[in-house]
Amino acid sequence: MTNIVWTQSALQTLELVYLQTLQYTKNERIAAKLHNKLIKEAEMLRTFPNAGNILNTSERVTLCYRALVVDTNYKLIYYADANKDVIIVTVWDVRQNPDKLTKTIE
Repeated sequence: MTNIVWTQSALQTLELVYLQTLQYTKNERIAAKLHNKLIKEAEMLRTFPNAGNILNTSERVTLCYRALVVDTNYKLIYYADANKDVIIVTVWDVRQNPDKLTKTIE
């Protein structure tokens, strides 16, 4: 069975997304809805680990990273390890500079 493993960095980013959404919207329901949607989509990867698009990365990156669009502004960045477990590396806000993502996964 495929396990979903959130890295410490991904968990911190997930919490940050919740807090930023709460601060921006002033609505706990909206923040919780986005938070839960991110977790639900991650769980879907248990059944469909190749659902995300393959990321184009530099030659220095040896893992096959994928990006699953979860919301208009957020993607889950992950890879499947040798045991077929899905390792979620970060929750990516697509409004950021893409070069920052490359640095995050290198």
